[in-house]
Amino acid sequence: MFVGGTFLAPVVEDSGAVGGSLLRLLYAPACHQMPERSLAVGGGHQAVCARCSGLYLGGVLGLVAGAWLVTASGWPPRPWWLVAAAAPTFADAVLPWIGGAGLSNVPRLLITLPVGAAAGLFLAAGVADIARSHSRRPSECQQ
Repeated sequence: MFVGGTFLAPVVEDSGAVGGSLLRLLYAPACHQMPERSLAVGGGHQAVCARCSGLYLGGVLGLVAGAWLVTASGWPPRPWWLVAAAAPTFADAVLPWIGGAGLSNVPRLLITLPVGAAAGLFLAAGVADIARSHSRRPSECQQ
């Protein structure tokens, strides 16, 4: 629902309803929401920038994958995955500062999908760990 709201805001605004502005307000603390850095949706722009959109979409994909990989097999994500997945996004953010050209919106979204997915895997592993610790009998937890 959280990810869907980013796409829903411009559609609701186009309909004349007040909800689109409220949705934008929800996402404002986490994103600059610059229209030129956001994907076009309907007659407006998504409620978050392309990078945030990629992070959110990737996070959902990582959670879904983690529900299968982490909870079923106990297979934990490796810390270096997050660093490797963030490298392209870091490079895109730094490149304009050193005179390089920045990416357009769709590539920005695509290069943030992996870091969002890695974060989602870590979140799934954490939730699975909490679930396992709460499913033990009290005598097992005291040891």
